[in-house]
Amino acid sequence: MSRIGKVLALLGVRYEVYRIMVNREPSGSAPLSLAGLRVDQLERIVPPAIDELQQLNEYAGEDSIGFGAWIDGQLVAVCWYWYGERYRRERGFIPLPDLTAKLVQVTVDPSHRGKGIAPILIAQSSRSMSHARFKALYARIWHSNTSSRTAFAKAGWSDAGSVITVKVPLLQRPFRFSVPRPHKGSKCAN
Repeated sequence: MSRIGKVLALLGVRYEVYRIMVNREPSGSAPLSLAGLRVDQLERIVPPAIDELQQLNEYAGEDSIGFGAWIDGQLVAVCWYWYGERYRRERGFIPLPDLTAKLVQVTVDPSHRGKGIAPILIAQSSRSMSHARFKALYARIWHSNTSSRTAFAKAGWSDAGSVITVKVPLLQRPFRFSVPRPHKGSKCAN
């Protein structure tokens, strides 16, 4: 934790800094592949998946679409998109217009991490979401989670900026503000 973070924590101030990734053209997601890897839609995670993946069944249900990645018949990664009322009711971190969804969870079996599975799952599921008529997809990633940000970038998603939330003691509502990413070529981007 940074010095500023430690001082804020001592004062009881909590903060969150997330990067927002977006895919505004899901049908054009990066054409990534890995020999023996298959990505398909799933409704529920069934044994013999590892416990870490099985626990993700809580993401299934109304207004959700899940995808799994399999190698030799073994489930090795899962991601879930939420949209509509489910997202508004349970998360609502960013406003989602109609025909948009948020990728709320991506998990790769620890024994398969570092093999490039996450970007393939993200890219192929993005294309499937496009076929389901979704026009834009979003994800929220903790600002220092560089491996997740890299996976989304490899899958063809772009960094839309940051959302910062500050929770101050004695105030009922947190402060939340967005910091858009500067466009290429602008003075701020250089």
